[in-house]
Amino acid sequence: MSDRSIHEAIYKMAGLHKVDQVTYVNAVVNSVDLKARTCNCTVIEGHTEYELPTVKLMAVVDDGLFIEPAVGSIVKVLFSELIEPFVAQFSEIENVTIDARQKIQFNDGTFGGMIKIAELVTKINALENDLNTLKDAIASWTPVPSDGGAALKGVITNWSAQSLPVTAVNDIENTMVTHGK
Repeated sequence: MSDRSIHEAIYKMAGLHKVDQVTYVNAVVNSVDLKARTCNCTVIEGHTEYELPTVKLMAVVDDGLFIEPAVGSIVKVLFSELIEPFVAQFSEIENVTIDARQKIQFNDGTFGGMIKIAELVTKINALENDLNTLKDAIASWTPVPSDGGAALKGVITNWSAQSLPVTAVNDIENTMVTHGK
């Protein structure tokens, strides 16, 4: 009987024949390949250190949840004979990317959608510009005695004739990402 046959016979008797043994190790992240969604690690437990190249950070290179570990941080890596190594836990995170098809909700979502910052800044800038125009008009006004305010009215007539558009929630809200308490 060969060594392999003896090994298999022992495994069959123990009920471990064709059982995939999963290994769970601590490792240091040496580098991250963002395009391939993998990292290279060095296992740091036990009596020897060894390299684990191309450890998966996602199930497939696709959209979804992508957690980028910080280089030099500790991660927990799972692997077996049948399963490619993948990161299961992170000690430090550099970036998190979530790309959802429908919606992302933080907590209960009752505060509504997150702000579209570019649109909000545009609205705030319009208010600031309008206020600055009024301030300039008032600063350039020279009081005229006994005119009953006609000179002031003349200075601000152009300013007051231009209405600002009213902002609606959907102008600045991203309903794909909601947050709440």
